[in-house]
Amino acid sequence: MRKIKEFCEIISSFNNSFWYSRCTSCILMAKIQNILLVGFFYVYKFIYVFKKTPKKSFLIGTIEVAGNIYNYKKMFSENSISVCLENNKYFKSLTYDIELFSKSRMKRFILSPILLASLIHKVDTFIIFGQKSFCLDLDFEYSFLKKRNKKIILIFVGNDIRSLKLLKEVSKKNNEDTFANYYLQSNIDSDKYDILKKYTAQLADKYADLIFNAKYDQVSYLQKKAYFPHFSISEDKFHKNYKKFQNLEKIKILHAPSNTLFKATPLVRAAIKKLSLERNDFEYVEMMNVSNEKVLKELETTHIVLNQFYSFVPGLFGVEAMANMCTVLMSADSNIETGLENYNNAWLVTKYWEIYDNINFLLNNKNKLVYYAENGYKYALKNHSEYAVQTKLIEIFKKEKIL
Repeated sequence: MRKIKEFCEIISSFNNSFWYSRCTSCILMAKIQNILLVGFFYVYKFIYVFKKTPKKSFLIGTIEVAGNIYNYKKMFSENSISVCLENNKYFKSLTYDIELFSKSRMKRFILSPILLASLIHKVDTFIIFGQKSFCLDLDFEYSFLKKRNKKIILIFVGNDIRSLKLLKEVSKKNNEDTFANYYLQSNIDSDKYDILKKYTAQLADKYADLIFNAKYDQVSYLQKKAYFPHFSISEDKFHKNYKKFQNLEKIKILHAPSNTLFKATPLVRAAIKKLSLERNDFEYVEMMNVSNEKVLKELETTHIVLNQFYSFVPGLFGVEAMANMCTVLMSADSNIETGLENYNNAWLVTKYWEIYDNINFLLNNKNKLVYYAENGYKYALKNHSEYAVQTKLIEIFKKEKIL
């Protein structure tokens, strides 16, 4: 049994439920899940002796962040099972093969390991987004899967692996702020926070057959090689729309932050305020706490998207904006995040101190709007369409002997 303090960090990250308030309770609940997993594994093994069930190559799960589970299921279609234990408030309309959205934490606590016990007999490879899976004790879960010759692919998407301490060092090296500069000023114990991130990295290094992670934007304690992750965008979300550029008398500017501090929204608002005092040839729209569908609808008539300004990668919203032929301003930088390929002026690289200047530049040079919008569309299609991501993944899977 690992150190109690370290184990409790893992448990508390899974849920803030009442039963995780004491260390002894943490360990007890984890052991109960482990017993359920092992016991029901053999129950299902006996059942499946008499019931032939076609196997799938991939399980894709388990916590939805940005439509990842849904989109990867679409890519691998009938060869996969999508499992979502916790959906995302911005993507509530998405559906999955298996859903366990229960308001009862106890129900989810009991059913998750039982569900996994069944799925082990049906799936060869587990594709897991983030640091959470079916059981509280990830060490036991991953070890159990490996003993059954299952492949584990871990795809990290942000704070699930990112170290605030290491990101602060990246920030200092590049002489520019990241959200870590402000995160660490909040009521966050960075030492305690990094315990979980170190442990997550250790588990990935120990058990993962393949890891995807952005080396600098999601800087971590990983020792194994990690491939750069790519958001997959459904083909029906691509709209090559030149019509909105026919009338540029009033430029529409959109900002849709999921977190106002980490996306640099106060700086965006300051830039917009200054511009509004100087000119009236633009309309600013800010969308918060609305569904992904509403944001996508707004993109259809938007010229300029202000994405995020403390990150080195585009993120889902930036890619969706490019797929909708918008001119995107964001701090994503291929000079820092070297995993970004085929950049080719797909967006106007905008650091947090350049927001006002770059918006003003585009308003004064409206011919550049179509230039960046076209480049962005081509970039999104080449790097983030279902076909492009699937092709890239299959190539990596074959190289790493997953397929």
